This record gives sequence, C-alpha cells and structure tokens, in this order.
Amino acid sequence: AYLAQRAGERETARYLWTQMYHDTDNPTLRENAAKRLVALRVDEEVDKLQEVADRYRRDTGKPATSFLHLLQAGYLHRLPVDPMGNPYLLVHGSVRVASPEVLPFVTRGLPPAKAAGQGSGK
Repeated sequence: AYLAQRAGERETARYLWTQMYHDTDNPTLRENAAKRLVALRVDEEVDKLQEVADRYRRDTGKPATSFLHLLQAGYLHRLPVDPMGNPYLLVHGSVRVASPEVLPFVTRGLPPAKAAGQGSGK
C-alpha cells in the first residue's frame, strides 16, 4: 500500500489501506492505515484545488490571491478545509496545507522546504 501511494497509484493505495484498516485487530496498524487514508484524501483535494487555481490563472492572466478570491469569482462553492478542519492556503498561486505537522504522510501541498525533505514516509 505504501509503495502504491508513493507511486501515485491512489486508487490501489486506497483499496489496500482500507482493507488493512478493516482487517487488522492491531490498533497501531489501524491508526496508521487511517492516517494514510486521510493523506490520500488531502493529496487529492490539493490537486483538485490546484487545478482550480491554475484555471483561474489561465482565464484571467493573473494568480488568485486567496481562496476567498476564487470563491467570490465563482470558481469555488465554499472555502476549502482539510479533513482536520483547517483551511487550505493559497500561497503565490500554490495550494498548501495549513498544518502539515498534523497531517502525516501527505505528499501534496507541503511548504517547499518540507516537500524537499519529505523523508522516508514511515
């Protein structure tokens, strides 16, 4: 499941992490699988939000300054928040998670310094 997730095979990874979550009696493994599933969701949401921000830039010729800007321009229906309830951020046209420290295993939306040193993903 880890390798599938790292390779970008999100559906395969989601299936395997879900199976692990439901099939194990080990609370540590179950908690890990749950965190991995949240990370997959965040990565997908970040990619979709980045597509919206990129579309706005293509349509207008300038980057959006915030998600509120995209909401007011009709590109979003609500302000986006991550599964922990924290708002996503739009920084210089790039989508970021607000609190990467509470979202282990995410690979998308990390600040540049954190993304460069993602580590082993344990």
